[in-house]
Amino acid sequence: MVSGAAFLPEKLSRVSSYDALGNYALTPVGTAIAGPLASAFGSRAVLATGGALVVILPVLVLLVPEGRARPANDTWIAACTLSYGLPLATLNVKDFEDFTEHEGLNLIIR
Repeated sequence: MVSGAAFLPEKLSRVSSYDALGNYALTPVGTAIAGPLASAFGSRAVLATGGALVVILPVLVLLVPEGRARPANDTWIAACTLSYGLPLATLNVKDFEDFTEHEGLNLIIR
């Protein structure tokens, strides 16, 4: 099975762009507030807090559960119906609910 990222390389590049922008934009902010924070709280406390954040924040991101993998065949079916603006008649509602919620797929259900 192929992951969703293989189908959407433009999404991955957009995420990388935002990540780089955030890193470059926030570096001067961090540099500007480091001195006043060190004066107010002490350099040891500021460095310890920064180090803790560098360790804790990525761990918190890893704790977020991943979504359910979309089967490749269902992805192709949903993509075709979405690209032509057609509703999808299916008895397999479970595999297409997330397309309805996130992509606007119109399901015909009995």
